[in-house]
Amino acid sequence: MRRNPEQVAWSVLLSAFFICCALSTSLPLAGRWWLRNAAQDQNILLTNTSPGTVLVTRPGRSVPEANLFNIPVGSTIVTNPDAQASLTFTAPNDHTELATLQIYGNTQLIITHANSPRYPTGAHPHSIQIQLIAGRIRAVIGVIKVSRPVEVLLSSQSGALIRLNRPGSNVSLEATFAQTTVSVREGEAAVVAQNQTLQLQKDQRAEVQVNLPPNGPLPAERNLIVNGDFNNPLETGWVLDIRPPYDPSEDPGSVKVITSGGQRAIQIKRIGRNWGKAGITQEINQDVRDFKTLTLHLRVLVAQQDVWNCGELGTECPIMIQIKYVDVGGGEREWLQGYYNNPNAIFGKTFCASCTGPRSEHQRVFPNQWQTIDTANLLESFRAANMSAVILKSISIYGEGHSFESLVTEVQLLGVE
Repeated sequence: MRRNPEQVAWSVLLSAFFICCALSTSLPLAGRWWLRNAAQDQNILLTNTSPGTVLVTRPGRSVPEANLFNIPVGSTIVTNPDAQASLTFTAPNDHTELATLQIYGNTQLIITHANSPRYPTGAHPHSIQIQLIAGRIRAVIGVIKVSRPVEVLLSSQSGALIRLNRPGSNVSLEATFAQTTVSVREGEAAVVAQNQTLQLQKDQRAEVQVNLPPNGPLPAERNLIVNGDFNNPLETGWVLDIRPPYDPSEDPGSVKVITSGGQRAIQIKRIGRNWGKAGITQEINQDVRDFKTLTLHLRVLVAQQDVWNCGELGTECPIMIQIKYVDVGGGEREWLQGYYNNPNAIFGKTFCASCTGPRSEHQRVFPNQWQTIDTANLLESFRAANMSAVILKSISIYGEGHSFESLVTEVQLLGVE
């Protein structure tokens, strides 16, 4: 059977035409899709902020490793009971810090997703997803203005999904297999479970149990500190306290708000050969007789100091936290906690030798590394020293000594009634 040459020619011509039309349509659409959806992994830096061990199991491997710094997506991280660590997520193109994740002891988590659009035409936000198997974490979205939103999704074994996307949001998550507790310190968070969404605002909390919707909003611990994240001008809640130096010709020191690690922080800095003191103070004047617990949370970084330990009397740390209060007898007391990174076994003290309140051992921190601090119940410490608190008067944050430089942020004094 002979084919009609004219019919074959038309078939070929029409086929070529339709293929040409399909290619001319699909190629631009495919290119547009690629420009809008192509992504690349973010840079993830792990910093061990305590002497404890942090183990990382990278994807495709079965043996956990210690002392890793650059962490790939898909890694599992486990902290020992005495360990703390910090994950910093930065954009792959310009290394802008997008968010930080503080990991506490006895915690296991998986970094399931962390990517950003490859091109400026990308349609999606910077995205970070963490699965918390068990333990406690705190997620903070940076306040630095970026070209596109940052979205952090935290999931837990109890079926909770927590979504953060507001700059400056600061949310803690504590999880077991049976229950997840979400507390918003700053900003806001959406808690999703069993197809129900609960919106949490600052100083609110929610609980999620297995196979149940979110329970809340519940009152979180009361934060007695105003502007402890320093997102507002320093004079909001705080008063400068810079003392005249021992040598009037020397630098008295300075306190200013800077941006570090995607967060606002105060920088306390002084250069001198003799004594000086620079810091800030906030009046509290809160009756705490009905409080069950009172804990201090903050993040600190010591960049430089020149005296050994905390000086001859234990009062010259590059970071000092002083809480003044009135005890049950009407006497004025002070609780002093210092942070330093210049140890010496012979010179200088690691506690305040002249304080009028409960003794607290100063804490050594790694140089030039952010470290998260969460104290035990301060009210119990005061009672144990027979100096129970009635009125909290003030909190001061300062550096004292000769030359020092330090950073402080996330100052929270959390009370539960």
